[in-house]
Amino acid sequence: MTPSSIRNLSLAFVTFVASLFLTGCATAPGTTFTELKTAAADQANVYIYRRDRIFAIGMSFTVGVDTKPVGELYNASFINLSLTPGKHTITVKPGGMAKNFALDIQALPGKTQFVEFDLNGGPLANIFFVGSELIQRPQDKALADLKTLKSAQ
Repeated sequence: MTPSSIRNLSLAFVTFVASLFLTGCATAPGTTFTELKTAAADQANVYIYRRDRIFAIGMSFTVGVDTKPVGELYNASFINLSLTPGKHTITVKPGGMAKNFALDIQALPGKTQFVEFDLNGGPLANIFFVGSELIQRPQDKALADLKTLKSAQ
């Protein structure tokens, strides 16, 4: 390779990386999490959240419950849903050719539950989000994560 082609290749790479950071940075419109909302006796609260990751920082993902869209999940954000008790399927759809993620939960009356979209953002990060998953989290872990997140609603 000639010095000129190395310089051109380096410039193309820097331009590509810069465009990833500057393209449509989707950010959560709400306020930072402060406290849990109490679930009504005949309803279940479900928090769905996504921790801060550099990978896919500018992307929002469509969240659904039982095949119905309920909102967008941004980088470092959460959605709080009030659901009827019973079985529900939570979905997160990254879009494009990426796989959709689903998790069945049993929503309990008067209880609060937590589901994290654990985005694979490490060295194995990829455009198909292989290695990412929806995981039900215990309250102590979820509260520690939620402290730095903003409401997506």
